[in-house]
Amino acid sequence: MRSNQYMPDTNRLSVLLSVILLTYACLPYIKIPESSFNLSIFNVYIEYSFNISMLVYFILSIFSAIGTDWLISDHPSKKRKQMYQHWLLPALTAWVIGFPLSTIQVGLEWWAIFAFGAILLTLVFISEYIAVDFKDQNFNIAAIGLTSVSLAMYLILIISIRNLDPRLYIIFPAITLPLFLISLRTFYLYSRGKTKISWAIAITIIIGQFIAGLHYLPLSARSFGIIAVAPSYALIRISVALENQQKKKLVFIEPIIVMSLLFIVAIIIQ
Repeated sequence: MRSNQYMPDTNRLSVLLSVILLTYACLPYIKIPESSFNLSIFNVYIEYSFNISMLVYFILSIFSAIGTDWLISDHPSKKRKQMYQHWLLPALTAWVIGFPLSTIQVGLEWWAIFAFGAILLTLVFISEYIAVDFKDQNFNIAAIGLTSVSLAMYLILIISIRNLDPRLYIIFPAITLPLFLISLRTFYLYSRGKTKISWAIAITIIIGQFIAGLHYLPLSARSFGIIAVAPSYALIRISVALENQQKKKLVFIEPIIVMSLLFIVAIIIQ
């Protein structure tokens, strides 16, 4: 079997990281007043606060997706039809890192999160480049890393949204849409290029209903996030194992153990 080992161009990677990290570093020193607007639809009153920082982080997420496409455009094994699969995690990572950076003052903690975000983005970009070629020597490591980071970013996203204490009609799409995309991405990695939309839809519907009921329980943001991610992880792992035709006796053991441990952690930190 042919085995390859490719790494991204360091100049392209440096330019991509420099633009993103420089924007992160400069944004706290740009002071623009927050604005808000009110809207009433069918007697439903909606109040939304517009923060320039979150807009910039959203733009950075789009830039990260475009930058990833540019970074892997010179990969010898790239497939133009599947390039969109590599946009999700860089965009999600760049956006989610902005949540803690926008809520704390610049100081030691802020710079620690900034440094962690820089390392994380670097690893994500490199892993996405490696994951282009399923026969790459480091593909399995890259796939495990990308899956772990995607679930970690999903957890941070849920906790950040929960801290804002939004209504269910806001939190529901904000949580279920990323889960659908993460499920699609995980299947693509572990099935070596196959897209299983049916599994992703099923997982999203089940977890969406679970989160809808979970929303009304008096849980802290951290516990809410962990309890929401635990079954998400379990269902993704089980569905991937079933799709890859693993032994059914072994399919449920690891996901159920991990889910149970996460539930215990959520109860302890509540």
